[in-house]
Amino acid sequence: MFFPKQFGWAAILAGIGFLAFAAANSRRYSAVGLDTDRLRDEHIMHTYFRVRWLGDGSVRCGAGEKQYTLEEEEFTRIDLAGRLREEPQFDMHRPAEFGFGLWRNPEAYDSKEGKHLWARWVSVPDWLPGIVMLAIGTAFYNRSTKRGCGA
Repeated sequence: MFFPKQFGWAAILAGIGFLAFAAANSRRYSAVGLDTDRLRDEHIMHTYFRVRWLGDGSVRCGAGEKQYTLEEEEFTRIDLAGRLREEPQFDMHRPAEFGFGLWRNPEAYDSKEGKHLWARWVSVPDWLPGIVMLAIGTAFYNRSTKRGCGA
């Protein structure tokens, strides 16, 4: 393999980061993401990508697209999005039993303004991505040290 040891370390660090972020946001709302805008027929097509820690023990990853008129929204080609450690608004998000869920519609939080065209969301318990990344990183690291590659 090309660089399994470095990938193993990166995955381990990402796993530790996910677990630390989940612990820091156990009772707070945080979100990070990317927004992109493009013009189409005198409308702004706003696409968003988000990872959200809701403060209820779940993390949600998703994307969606809204349509605005030129008067409703300012055009920004690419915009980094982030909200850290805010008071959670549980009534604005769907409940996810045991943290698991899969949706094809926007959440109320995303429907405050603009016309929603589509959205996709996956929800898992907030500790799961960190554990999975640690396991993947450990497997890659152990495999590379046994074979003697990537040293």
